[in-house]
Amino acid sequence: MKAIRVLAILAAVTMPLAAQAQMDEDEMQRCVWRCLADSPGAASQQYDACVQRMCVNPAPPRAQPSGWGNTGDASGGGQMASITVGLSTLAYSCQPGKPAVLGIDGLPGPSDGIIVTVDGREFRPRFARQNTVHYTVLPPGSDLLAALLAGRSAQLRNPAGKSVSGFPLAGSARAIGVAMARCGISR
Repeated sequence: MKAIRVLAILAAVTMPLAAQAQMDEDEMQRCVWRCLADSPGAASQQYDACVQRMCVNPAPPRAQPSGWGNTGDASGGGQMASITVGLSTLAYSCQPGKPAVLGIDGLPGPSDGIIVTVDGREFRPRFARQNTVHYTVLPPGSDLLAALLAGRSAQLRNPAGKSVSGFPLAGSARAIGVAMARCGISR
């Protein structure tokens, strides 16, 4: 049932990608995710305008900042704390009044059986998948959230042998804390 809630919460995150020639599928997914985090929701004009401006007709690429960062509306709405390493993004996303999720983009393969390892400690939350992004509900006070806030490094892998590693967690506590506060979630 958690997987259904996760998909229902973020069902609007994705859009048909076949017609988009400027970005590959992973880049498009990250772009749409950012637009959702920066808007009041997928049904808003702000979201539609952002997708058109940033994802469909993007400006030339700029250098990505390194480390954990936040996107979202400072007055509430969708929030995201994320870090991108290579072609993979690890993100904490929340919306006021809804469960927060941990998402990973750039991990090919199935969602079933994904293992999150933080500083050698393994966590096995249930993930769901939508397009290229795997999601799991991340409740406040959970052991996984505590590890992400206090750890040094994270890795994710699935039973198919695919993995993404090297997500530094320095700065994650600040960035995730900002998102949580804006969503009204206490640690």
